[in-house]
This record gives sequence, structure tokens and C-alpha cells, in this order.
Amino acid sequence: MTSLGRDKAGVADQRIVQHQLSHDFLDRAHEWRRILAEGWGTFLLVVVAAGADVVAAHSAGAVTLGMAVVAPGLMVMATIYFMGAVSGAHLNPAVTMAFAVRRNFPWNRVPGYVLGQTIGGVTAAVFLRAMFGTAGALGATVPGSSVGSGKAWRWKCC
Repeated sequence: MTSLGRDKAGVADQRIVQHQLSHDFLDRAHEWRRILAEGWGTFLLVVVAAGADVVAAHSAGAVTLGMAVVAPGLMVMATIYFMGAVSGAHLNPAVTMAFAVRRNFPWNRVPGYVLGQTIGGVTAAVFLRAMFGTAGALGATVPGSSVGSGKAWRWKCC
């Protein structure tokens, strides 16, 4: 392929990518929509991921390990499909920061996304607590019954 042919193909690829981008994604007036979508998506992900442990503890093990592992992945996939065009479906502050560091995401949007994701995650934990109490430690990773908090902290930190 000649150099001219490759240049035309590159320009055509750029047009396709620009055409596929939602105009709302580029419009600053819809920032509230993107932040709300990130919060809602993060809420759903945390409810499913942490909720698996909570429901398993509440139902005496009716949720198997396989179910608990696959459910968050399916939720991420579904969330990307239903709101990926709105906000990019980062669902996690680490993902938002990674995209910003790679210069694939504008830094001025990072605080709003992180705020939305944090509110979504905390709201999901409050929802699980209201529905099930502290069953399954609300899906948190906790030391085993024979390991104290101090010992676990020292092992993790040092």
C-alpha cells in the first residue's frame, strides 16, 4: 500500500471514530448527565459486587462463589452497553484517573466523575445496610476470625 493510500485510510478511520462519538459526550452542557450516569453505574456495580457476599450470608450460602464472581463482570458489561456512550462507564475512580493520566480523558472532568462514583458507592453501601443490616460485613474484606485487626494491619503494612 502506498503512503498516500495509508494517509487516506487514516483520515477515514478518524472520521469514523469522530462520527461514533456521541455529541452529548463532547457537550459541556451535559456534564450533569455524565456524572449522574457514573454515580448510577457505580451504585449498581457496588450493589452487585458487595451484595453477593451480603445475600450469601443472609441466605445461608444460596449464592455460590461462581455467582459472586461472575455477577460483577456481567454488571460492568451491562453498564457499559447501556451508558457507555453517555459517560464512558468508568465506574471506578482508578479507571478515571488512569484515562486522565493517559490523556484519553480531560482532567477538568475528573473531580466530577470521582465525586459521582464516590456518592454512588457510598449510597450502595447504605442501601445494602438498610436492606440487610451488617450481614456478610457488607461485602468488605475483613481479617479471619483468628486474626486480630492489629495483626492484619501489621502484616499488610510491614
